[in-house]
This record gives sequence, structure tokens and C-alpha cells, in this order.
Amino acid sequence: MIFPEIQVVISELELFPHQLAELINDISIESLKNPMRDGGWTIAQNLNHLADSAIIIYTRIKLILTEEHPRLKSYNSENWANLDDAKDSDIRGTLNIITGLYYRLTKLLYSLQKEDYKRTGYLDNVGDITIADFLKIIYNHSLDHFKIINDYLTN
Repeated sequence: MIFPEIQVVISELELFPHQLAELINDISIESLKNPMRDGGWTIAQNLNHLADSAIIIYTRIKLILTEEHPRLKSYNSENWANLDDAKDSDIRGTLNIITGLYYRLTKLLYSLQKEDYKRTGYLDNVGDITIADFLKIIYNHSLDHFKIINDYLTN
């Protein structure tokens, strides 16, 4: 049985890909290429960054579940966002990745027991980190980027 507050967060994560797809449903390819602020990322880069981050967090959680206190490598999200695939404005594949990963992630998170959320790994730039910490990170990160994109599209 998981904590009620964790169940709420997981259920919000389940909805996230659908809310994101709805947010950008009518956006043009050209709009996806425009920086959201001077020197900033494009909407496409933000979306591709969300997919990259979900891949990393999902992998880290699986490593923590299958290894004893694994060492988890950091990555430079800014460098990743500047690779050609992250700048690609054809985001159909990206939305498929986000939808699929959030599905798998939430399915995995629902299956965990209370004690599993306390399992730890060691993240280079942070130190010891739990699965519960990663759940908070992906939840807050998803909301932050959703808000950034929403604010840009509505202003």
C-alpha cells in the first residue's frame, strides 16, 4: 500500500501527457521553433527536454529498485537540449515518448510498496536520493515546464 499523498501525485502524473497534448494541440510547427524568450529554449526543446528527463528519471528509479544503492550519473540538460534531436519541431515522436514513459512510470510507481519509496541511490551532484525524491522531482518538473509553455502560449 502506498501513501495517500503519493497516490495523488501518481494520479496527476497519469493525466500529465494528456494535459500536455491538449495544451499544444493547435500549435503550429513554426511556433514550436520560436524561442520562448531571448536566448531561451523553443517549445520543441522544452517538450524534448521533458521526454529526456522522464527517460532519465524512469531509468534511475529502475536502477534503484534492481540494484543496491546504485551510483546514478548526472547529465547536462542544457547540452542535451542543444542537440539536433532536441531542437526537432516534429514533436509527434516526443509526445509518444512522454505518453509511453509516463504510462510505464505510473504503472511502476503504483506497484511499489511503502518501503520501496525509501530505497536510495547516489546521484553525483546531490548525494543520497530516494525514489520518493525522484517522484517529487518529476512531478514538480512536469508542472514547471507545463506552466512555462502555458504562460508563453497565453501571453
